[in-house]
Amino acid sequence: MRPQLQQQLLSLPNVLSAMRVPLALAFPLVTEKESALALIGAAGATDLLDGWSARKLGQGSAIGATIDGFADKAFGISLLGTLVARGVLAPASALLLATREILELPLAVRVLFSERARAFTVDRSANRLGKVATALELAAVVASIGRMRIAKPLVIAAGVMGALAGISYWARELSAEREHRMHEIDARLKERHVPYVLAGGNPAKLSELAA
Repeated sequence: MRPQLQQQLLSLPNVLSAMRVPLALAFPLVTEKESALALIGAAGATDLLDGWSARKLGQGSAIGATIDGFADKAFGISLLGTLVARGVLAPASALLLATREILELPLAVRVLFSERARAFTVDRSANRLGKVATALELAAVVASIGRMRIAKPLVIAAGVMGALAGISYWARELSAEREHRMHEIDARLKERHVPYVLAGGNPAKLSELAA
């Protein structure tokens, strides 16, 4: 393992993110409502602290965003799977709560295994839609565990907000990829001394000239 990569993996934000994995493994083992809520609270705390420490220490990275995403998904799968198995959540409600994670998973895999994807200049941290979706998901889960009447409306709201967040993440990633591709084309044109006026600002023409 490269020293730089190892240093990134062992940074405080990434360690905090990774802590949600053992919490995910522990969740199916708890049987008391208070213990379940305590684990959810601990997971939520690490989710807040990893982002805060990354910004405070200037240790944000594509790898960190990927670890954060996978840790979120690991805990989410454990949480929702356990609640469905125990009859606390209906399968349809669990799918609604997992909407954002389902949409995000291909992006996380792409960043983890594609060096090219990691080269894109894009902020992969949670945006406002993602943060609101996370808050609604946790509120819906807590309400479901507590058998509150507001549980179903919260589940629906979390599903809608999760879908909007997932779409916004895809739009952000694809926009960064297009910009990265245009920079590559621009660099090739400069190498070949092709006058920009010939392209007329048309991306298709730029690609043709750079081929």
